[in-house]
Amino acid sequence: MLIMSFLMVGTGGGLPSTPAKPLALAEHGMLQCWSPDPTKKTCRVIASYRKTGPATYDNKAIVGLSDQGPITVETHTPVEIRGDAVCGPVRIQDIRTGILRKGKEIVSSADAQPILDRVAAIMAPLDGQETCTRYDASGGKLTAKVSIAGSYRPEHDAEVKWISPSDGYSATPQEFDDREANPLMSVLGRQQTLARTPQPPLSGGA
Repeated sequence: MLIMSFLMVGTGGGLPSTPAKPLALAEHGMLQCWSPDPTKKTCRVIASYRKTGPATYDNKAIVGLSDQGPITVETHTPVEIRGDAVCGPVRIQDIRTGILRKGKEIVSSADAQPILDRVAAIMAPLDGQETCTRYDASGGKLTAKVSIAGSYRPEHDAEVKWISPSDGYSATPQEFDDREANPLMSVLGRQQTLARTPQPPLSGGA
């Protein structure tokens, strides 16, 4: 599940006004909610996009790591529109340099780096591989279909919903069966968990 969350980071997309414009709504300030839970108003990933060229964007993603806080990581990854897909690389350096938060507070670098390094290590086998996402809007909902290194991976299919920043959604992981199912939790345990560690006040933007 953790790997799937980060595959979402570099491949965003959504319901296009035309097949060549899968991020048209992002240009109007809308956000993507991956694996939405409308009742709890949660997403596994919340993504936004800043246009950097005719077909390129900076993808800012907030990925839920733990519901103890909740704990999230913010990453930035370049993506581009290619035909009817949104494509981008898996870059573990983007994870290592991410911003870790507990709730709205930024976690200090000393506490955050071991966790970011652990998550990066989990993703290391995919480092440098290109992911592309195409979208199926049938059945009354939008389904993202992910390809890795040119091969479609149906096990990574996920629902995507466009939301407004004012809708009140937050990023939080799906429930795990046990601590071993979520590799982050063993890291948090060794560090006496971030939920019990006082954190510095939030500085800078969200």
